[in-house]
Amino acid sequence: MASFDIAGSGRSRRSFRVAGALLAFAITTLGAFVPVVGVGATTPAKNTVGVIFDSSLTDTMALVATAFHKATGLSMLQTAGESAVDARALAGKTTVQDVFVSEGTVAVKSLEVKKASLVSWYAQFGATPLVLAYNPKSKFAKDLRTMPWYKVVTMKGFSLGRATPDTDSSGTLAITALNATAKTQHLPALSKLATSKTDLYSETDLVTDLQKGHIAAAFFYGVDAASAGLKTVPLASVSLSAPYLITILHNSAHEGAAVTFIKFLLRASTASIFSKGGVIEKSPPILTGNVTALPPPLRPLVS
Repeated sequence: MASFDIAGSGRSRRSFRVAGALLAFAITTLGAFVPVVGVGATTPAKNTVGVIFDSSLTDTMALVATAFHKATGLSMLQTAGESAVDARALAGKTTVQDVFVSEGTVAVKSLEVKKASLVSWYAQFGATPLVLAYNPKSKFAKDLRTMPWYKVVTMKGFSLGRATPDTDSSGTLAITALNATAKTQHLPALSKLATSKTDLYSETDLVTDLQKGHIAAAFFYGVDAASAGLKTVPLASVSLSAPYLITILHNSAHEGAAVTFIKFLLRASTASIFSKGGVIEKSPPILTGNVTALPPPLRPLVS
């Protein structure tokens, strides 16, 4: 089985994120927490840890905030945005946070440079896999549940969708999945699907057309499929994913609370929350950077 991680993400957020953000606002407000806000001039208050994260995790982080407060008594200021946008706000100091959770390495690496000088280490704690989501009313639904996906998508009349690679990294990984599987399974028809221009969709249309039955199946990240409530099958022949990384920022005003949050995030019970949201735990977390740069309480928790 081939295995890949995509380092960065150029994807924008789908319209169903709006519903997720509203859900997160309701959960955090009812739980007496500071709600999810957009990227802007925010500063964590006392007894609050500021966590800025990729907006693909909006729904999941709302649940984590509730559990974190219950377990520790600390509140969590949640700021959600596309990882690249988050990083620019942090570097420009238009937002001051304690913890940064990035999808892909590009955004967090941009904060290592001298101009920003906000990051000296980060750890991968999870990844969201590329999956194949399908319409349960499709005539191919049973085949997808019982047969290898790569055989079903080449059946006559099957309509397969994927995001445009220029705007969504899942579209890039979909091409990789098709080409890699075409080679290992000796199915040249998959290579043709990888180069087809008729199965490309905008991110919003991909969800809508799948739900309406205009296409039988489409490639998604697990977090996006979970957020939209889509039925999925794994890509058993190839393992592809986008990593999630976490770090404590150099200008954190609440390092103790940040350490407490990361320790909580790495607990098995918290991993189960992420799993339901489409994020697979990486245990132990994989460290990039010098272990001596980590706060001492975190050093035994990473590899």
